[in-house]
Amino acid sequence: KGHAFQKGGISMKRMIFLLMIILLCAFTKKVEEIDICYEGEERQKSTFEPEQEIQLGAFIKEDTQIESMEQFEKMTRKHDIYGFTTTLKEEVPMMDILECYVNQKIPLLVIQPSDRNHPFETQYLEEAAKKVSQYRIPLLVDFYPNGEDYSNGEDYKKYYQKAREVFRKNAPNAVFIWTMAIENIEKWKSYYPEDVDWIGLSIYENGGEQGKNIEQMLERWYAIFQKQKPLILSQVAVSHYSEKGSKYTEKEASDEIIRLYD
Repeated sequence: KGHAFQKGGISMKRMIFLLMIILLCAFTKKVEEIDICYEGEERQKSTFEPEQEIQLGAFIKEDTQIESMEQFEKMTRKHDIYGFTTTLKEEVPMMDILECYVNQKIPLLVIQPSDRNHPFETQYLEEAAKKVSQYRIPLLVDFYPNGEDYSNGEDYKKYYQKAREVFRKNAPNAVFIWTMAIENIEKWKSYYPEDVDWIGLSIYENGGEQGKNIEQMLERWYAIFQKQKPLILSQVAVSHYSEKGSKYTEKEASDEIIRLYD
């Protein structure tokens, strides 16, 4: 529904990754419950989901060269979502979430396992949910993205559903995202837990290997899910280093990020 991106480049020297999130929606100060139609089917409007437009976001916390959201947006353009990462056992970055709230940004919290060899840490779910609900600030929670990395689909789905129940009870302010990796789109049925608020997609491109079939895979993802839930590109990263030949590919990475924004 129109072209919502702005052309332009970003200096990315010394940055291993530029992580950005593209939320296919716009932030509204007041969330209203309305019914909207998708190709003849009706579903309830989700939290943070507007009627149209595209919204941008970024993970900037680990970049020591970026001091604030304001500085980042002077370098790029306005972003409305800012992401942070934690594990079930770590503290939730509440100061960052509060900063988002004060600046009318949408916080996105990625929760990953603290031990990838034993990822299904049921004993920590309730405590983690209570930490997330400390100030009752609405936020997006990308819980255990890319389930293919952890175990078989059935174990992953059961654990995800258990986590959703615990968070619904103890952290009703959390809007749950289920994210799959773009290269595993055809395996979606094996890992889709269904009880989710948003459906996400992660895209990680290696240095010097940018752009392979991304458009076709995005179309496939959209065709599968656009009627079911709101969609978010929850993690998009382009490496500026290639293991092939052990060389830096800063120019290629910068060009690819510009292409993805466009």
